[in-house]
Parts: sequence; C-alpha cells; structure tokens
Amino acid sequence: MTTAELAAQLRSFAVATVEALEHHHLPGWRIPSVFAGHAVAADVRADLCFTLGHLADAGVERIAGAPIDAVTSDLLRDVDGASTHTFFSYRIAETLARRGPFVGNPLLEGFDATALEQVAGATDSSDWVELLDTDLLPRNYAAVLARCELGRERLGLLADPTVLDGLVARAAAVLGENPRHYLDDSNHRVGRYDIYTADVWLFCEPLAPRLGPLWAEGLETALDLVLAVGSRDGTAIPWGRSTGALGAALTVELAALALARGAADGRAETWLRRALDATATLERAFDPDGVVNAHRHRDQDEYRGPARRLQLTVDLLGKLAWAAATLARAPGGTRAAAPVDAYPRDDRWIGFEAHRAAGVWAHRSAGADFVLPFVGASRSHYLPAPFQPGTWEVPVDRDLPCWTPLVLAGLGRYTAAGVPASMRHEDGVLTAHWETLAPSGVSLDSTKEPAPLAATRTTRIAVERRSIVLDDELTFDAVPQAVSLAVPEVEGRPLHVEWSCASPHASTRVTVAGLAEWRSPWSEIAAVHQLDCAPATALRYRATVTPLLRVGSTAFGHHYDQALYSPIADRVIGRPSPLGWAADARAKIDDVDLLHVHWPEWVAFDDADEHATILQRLRDHGVPFVWTAHNLTPHDRRPDVYDPIYGAWAAAAPGVIHHSEWGKARMLSRYRFGDGCRHEVIPHGHFGGMWEAAGVPDRATA
Repeated sequence: MTTAELAAQLRSFAVATVEALEHHHLPGWRIPSVFAGHAVAADVRADLCFTLGHLADAGVERIAGAPIDAVTSDLLRDVDGASTHTFFSYRIAETLARRGPFVGNPLLEGFDATALEQVAGATDSSDWVELLDTDLLPRNYAAVLARCELGRERLGLLADPTVLDGLVARAAAVLGENPRHYLDDSNHRVGRYDIYTADVWLFCEPLAPRLGPLWAEGLETALDLVLAVGSRDGTAIPWGRSTGALGAALTVELAALALARGAADGRAETWLRRALDATATLERAFDPDGVVNAHRHRDQDEYRGPARRLQLTVDLLGKLAWAAATLARAPGGTRAAAPVDAYPRDDRWIGFEAHRAAGVWAHRSAGADFVLPFVGASRSHYLPAPFQPGTWEVPVDRDLPCWTPLVLAGLGRYTAAGVPASMRHEDGVLTAHWETLAPSGVSLDSTKEPAPLAATRTTRIAVERRSIVLDDELTFDAVPQAVSLAVPEVEGRPLHVEWSCASPHASTRVTVAGLAEWRSPWSEIAAVHQLDCAPATALRYRATVTPLLRVGSTAFGHHYDQALYSPIADRVIGRPSPLGWAADARAKIDDVDLLHVHWPEWVAFDDADEHATILQRLRDHGVPFVWTAHNLTPHDRRPDVYDPIYGAWAAAAPGVIHHSEWGKARMLSRYRFGDGCRHEVIPHGHFGGMWEAAGVPDRATA
C-alpha cells in the first residue's frame, strides 16, 4: 500500500464510522445526555466538532447526507461554554479557526448573541492557569493551555498576548528541562515516562514555530523512541496509561506527521508499515454501531473508563481524521516496508535520564519481542514487567504486581517499583537493584508518599532463545507475612512456566478469565502463574517463562500431525495454516511462529508463481517454516512441473524433517538445500489404532 492509499483508507473508515455512530446513537446529530448510564459531558460535542473539521480538511464535503460545515455549525450552536475547558477549548477554537476569525466566521452564521457568547466562552480556559501554578495539573498542561490561547489568538479573541507568551515559555521550559528530550510530566519527578513522553511533541506541533529548534529535536526523539519500543500491532508505547487503541492511534498520527513533514529520516517505508499495522488494529477497535470496543473484554485507565466511552470513541475518530488530512499532504508514492524490515532485531537500553536508571529495555530477536520499562509509580501498568500486546500483558491501573514480587508486611502491600537504584544491560541480559520496596498500587498523581519497606530486590532478566528467565534475590530486615510472584497469561497465548526455588514454596496456575480486574488494554488475561514462597529474611527464586510455539500446519488435524504434536502439547499449539488454497480464513500469518509444510502441492497445487508468492510472504513476515519430506515427489508424477516447485521450497527451507536416513539421503541428492538448513530424522508416528476404530477388516484379512 502507498501513502496516498492509506490516506484514502483512513478518510473512508473515519467517515463510515462517524456515520454509523450518527445512525445508531446520534440521530440527526443529537448528542444524548446519558449514554449507557453515564452522563455525557461537553467534551463529546467538542470532539465531534473537531473530528468533522479534520474530515473537512481531508476533503470530505458531506457527512450522513448533509454538508459537513452545516452539521458542525448546528453542533456549535448548542455548545455550553462554562463546561468546555482545556483540551476541548482548543478543539472548539481550532474547529472555528480553520474557517477564519471569530467575527464573521461562516460556522457561526445566524448565531444570536447568547450562542456567540457560549462559543467564545468555550474557547477560553485561561482560568485554569491558576491550577497549573499550584501544581494541581500535570506539567504538560502548560502546552495544553498554550494551545488554547493560540487558538483564541487565531480567532482574534485574545485580549492579553502575554498570557500566551508566558504559557509557551513555560511549555518550552518543561520540554527543554531534560537534555535528552524525554518528558517526565509528574510534578514530583517520580519518573512519569509513558505514552505522553512521545505524544507531547505531536501535541505541540501547532506551537512549533514558537518553540523553535526544540520542537524539531523533541519530535526526532519521539519518533526514534516509538520505532524502538512500538509493538507489532502498531501500539506506539505499550506500558502505562492511555495505551491500547490510543497507543495505535499515536502511531498513525506520528507516521502521518513524519511523512508529511519529511521527518522520517530515510525511514518513510518503515513508518508507513507501522501506520498500516496500527490502522488494522484501530479498525478492529470499533463495533458496527460506530462505538469503540476498548472497554469490552479489555480495559482502559480509570479516567478513561466506561463513563467516557462515547468521548473516547470520538477522540479516536478525530485522530484518524487528522491523520488522513495530514497524510494526504505527504508524497503519495511511498510504499510500505515488509513487516520483517519494519520491526528489525534489536537489543538496547534507552535511558530517559543521565543520572538515574529511568528508561526502557527494548528487545526484539528471533524468539522474543518485548519492552521492559523502569519508570515511576507502582500501579500494575507501570511496573518493571515485559510488555508486548498479545503475549506479554498486565492488568491496567491496579494494585496487582506482575513480574515483580508482591510482599505483604504488617498492614501493607509492597513491591519493587519506581526507578531502580542501579541498572546494567548487556547482550540480552538486564540486571536491576532496588534499595527499598515501595508501597504497591500508588498512582502517579498521589501527593502522599507512604513509607517504603526495609527490603531489597536484585533481579536479573535474560532472554534465552524463546524464554524470558527471571532470577530474583530478595532481602528483608524483618520476616514478611507473604512473598509471591505472578506471571500473567494472555487468552489464546498459553505459557510454559518453570519455577526454581531452594526454600519451601508452592506454585500454581490460577484462572482469572472473566474477572474485570485482570484485563489489559488489549485483552482478558486468562490465568496467572504464581509462585508462593515461605517467608524468610532472604529469598532466591527463578522463573523460566516460554510462550507455547504456535505452529500453523498445512495438514492441520491430519493423523500424522496428531501423532507428532500430541506428545508435546505442553510446548506447542497446532493451528490451521494461514497460507495456501486450504488456509483457514480465520488464521493470520502474524499469529503463527512457525509454518509446518507437509506436501508443498497441498499448498498451491502446480502454480509455481503462487508458490513463489507464498514463500515471499513468509520472508516478508519473518515466519520460518519446517518441511516434513513425506515424499520425494508428488503422487502426480510430473517432475518437469514439480521438481522446480519442490526445489524452491528446498532452497528456502530453514529446517526439514525426514522419516529415515535413507529418505534424507534421497532428498539431499535430488534437491539443493541452503547451507544453513537443519535436517532432522523423526520417524513417522504410529496411528494404527485408526484402522481398528474405523471398523474395517484387520490387517491380515485385508
């Protein structure tokens, strides 16, 4: 897909989803006062106006059969100025400003004095500056309020430009405080590094001319960070607040900005691939009625919970509409990179600060793919655990530590959280040390700092092929009441977990499917693997955690398949093949780790071009295959047709299973395999019991 094609797809999807929302829930663009038991605030109207404005910028002239500016005007007529503030103030202001100054604005034509006063009031959040002064708002609100004032300036409503100048200077001070350009937007410098560390630079794009070189430098940092830690489903930052669908939306937005501004730095094809993957994720994030499904069988942060379901819906649609309009200004001929090239192998530590061990470990290898953050707070989604949607997930915004011990002492719950005292990273191994254990479940916005527990944790986390191996050493000044470690298992992605602990302990797997507290932004967590240690002043344990190998088989369910895989069911999940003429329509190539090919002719018959296409798709997605050489040549003996096809599979094969040494020699003499191909002899499994079960004569009679 090209850049121009993605811009058109985003525009089309946003329009269709907005129209579905209007048809099912906003008939005639009437915004309900209550939605599924929750009051609908002024933010929904502001976001809807903002979304329609971006769609108009993307070239959309009519929506749900009506002129898009007329719909926007009708929505603005009922704005409540007093309850519209901060993010939603600038969205009203920017919606208006795209059509000119406030006085004489076509979107306000026919408004009476009262309606005009309400709209003007909705653009004004200057009274929030006082809250910023008293540390009642996160520091990034300096940029939010600056954008509000900038919108009012564009409308000709700004009476005192010094307020805008002061807010821009304040935003610049916050953004420029860290010479590495990573934002800790907590007021107490606890290390709030999360999605907004990248998003703040996107958010400040309208302020770029006033921020000068600082903005360009910060955007470059944000783009590099997301390329390093972004997930294969398109999620920009997979830990902390406002991820899930919002994380995918940020990738689309950053890609659009980078491509339109020429800031991709030679990685335009990679950014387009990331945007495509994120778009596919977002298209699955909406139900047919136009409402986001981010709260069904998954979860968002408390402040974006079900009460804001309608607002989150329109917010996301506005981001997609903005991306469509922005991407339409980019060179349209760029083509997306192959997935294997867009998510290259990597293993590095990204330090957010020069003098503390705040940062994130980003690892991608042939068998493992995750990021592991070391940041502030002790809520579950900020703790030092591996994150990768679909495999490594933790509950959202809970006092449920995962991958870091939960210690019960006195009346408190404690865990190793926050920025560690020290950290060392080298070649797929990271070691970190905490001098105390923090109270578990403390949010980033807490102004109260409970006393820590006198205890230490030293952890060593290593990647060994497909396994993550965690070694913990804990010490306590006094024997605690309980010590445990939890490793979550995502629905549909079972884990093999091995525990090792010299002291008395018990391990178990606890089913948590269906429990609201065990939901991530992407899915329900099915189970928790738990180690429960007998309390002592010193403890050591190891967890070796390996996702079961997902194998797509071209003979799924065949008796040979069953004979091979049944004995290793605790390590392997067999699935239908996502490729070939008999592929399961529900199977996806990105949901298999390995393709098992049995008879190549079963994949694409005698169509050599289709065989070549399938082999290229496997290479593009980085999916290896193993070929069981049941036959030297197909039963349909046409060597002139099938020898080149078998030869192509042989040349590309990373591994081949032979049933005997004799058969292996015959295959090697007939086809040329790559130098790195691994050949193993595995005798054919016995399935004679099928004969008796079928009710046919015994062997002697037959």
